[in-house]
Amino acid sequence: MSAQVGAQLYSLRDAGDRAGAFAALAAAGIDAVEPYDLSDVPGLRADADRHGLAIPSVHARDTDPATLDRVAALGAHTLVIPRSEPEDWADADGIRRVGARLAAWQQQAARAGLALAYHNHYWELATLPDGQHGLDLLAASTPPEVGFQVDLYWAHVGGADVAALLGRLGDRVRSLHVKDGPGDVAADQVELGHGTLPVAAVLAAAPPGAARILEIDRCAGPVLDLLARNRAALARLDEAVAA
Repeated sequence: MSAQVGAQLYSLRDAGDRAGAFAALAAAGIDAVEPYDLSDVPGLRADADRHGLAIPSVHARDTDPATLDRVAALGAHTLVIPRSEPEDWADADGIRRVGARLAAWQQQAARAGLALAYHNHYWELATLPDGQHGLDLLAASTPPEVGFQVDLYWAHVGGADVAALLGRLGDRVRSLHVKDGPGDVAADQVELGHGTLPVAAVLAAAPPGAARILEIDRCAGPVLDLLARNRAALARLDEAVAA
């Protein structure tokens, strides 16, 4: 059975018609959404339910009781910490401080019945003086209950061998952010398979149960069109693997 395919709603931050956007996602074969804005939990949940879209995970930047309540009200099982600041990753001590925060937040989330994962950008994959990536040090500095949402493209842009990274993180990889592009931080992202990420090899290295979440930070054309094309590209990859 294929892993769940969702869409990160940051991709649709400029879409004024949430219900219409959700209908388009469902029509494209996307079966889940990942919110990042918790200002309208009842409306978000109602629109997702209306179009048959699950909400398995949510991006939130803290584990305050009000945040945990909102995440639970959406029916999610995982709270994803979406970022820490680049300056936190300048040296090993800073990375260990990030790890200590995540460990404390994981315990708070667990008491609310939620799992916790960390989402990377590109700066976490910078190489430290000892030769390892910062994200590997974070993994070594946190308990195994702290999971990871690996943004495949940003890990690639940051300089990682992404398939090898996924192998090292193993079953701590709870989900993937899937997108492609020319390998430039500021450039528009493109259809899966048309950029520099070796998409098939990377997806093959991921744990089978890791949810795949499509995201577009920026693109040249309509974002819903690119999300639909990327969903179709994933389907083609799945068919090729199954053949």
